[in-house]
Amino acid sequence: MISKIIIGLEDIKLLYAFLGWSSAILSQTIIEKIKVASKRRNLKILVFSELKDIGFRLASVCSKLQTHLGIKDREAFERLRTIYKKFGPKSVQKDIQVMDEFLKATDDQIKTVTLLGKSAQGIGLSLKKYALFSTGSILENLYLFDSEFQRDILDIKFQMNVFNEEIDSANFYHRLTFDPAAMGTNGDLVRGNLSGIYKNLISVSTALVNKIEILVERN
Repeated sequence: MISKIIIGLEDIKLLYAFLGWSSAILSQTIIEKIKVASKRRNLKILVFSELKDIGFRLASVCSKLQTHLGIKDREAFERLRTIYKKFGPKSVQKDIQVMDEFLKATDDQIKTVTLLGKSAQGIGLSLKKYALFSTGSILENLYLFDSEFQRDILDIKFQMNVFNEEIDSANFYHRLTFDPAAMGTNGDLVRGNLSGIYKNLISVSTALVNKIEILVERN
């Protein structure tokens, strides 16, 4: 009887030891999961903050180029207003109010204003490049997200590189417009290339803003 009791006590001790060990492992697992979830949540806030900021800036660049080329219609103004409301800082509230008033005009009136804002032939723009996820911490921790989200982020990052390459080309041809050698036929070629690049930038920036908007709204 005594031996059975001793064996029973030993079994209980082993059971308690096992339960203690299991609890420690389980607690550690839970803690790690909480840490990962917290890190992913904070990282997503940072990701979306950068995406919204770059979306707002790209929409502004697109609008600037459309005005420069004289191709800014009602749809372009409405799209700009939408992005400003979604991604813009509080400081653009006055711009939104101005657009609200402007959009009350007729299509012909908007067209007239657009043509008046068109830049004279030979005048270029000095454009700047934009960095996205330049710190590297976001890209280094993309593994915390699902594959679809990773793919979307990397695609946007790639398209931003394309945008910046187009900016380099635009600024190169813009500088050529000041070159005395870029006169006559050469000048026409330079201005033609510059106009083509501006249209490419409008296309790239529009596509990027659309991608960013879809990603933000989906998450």
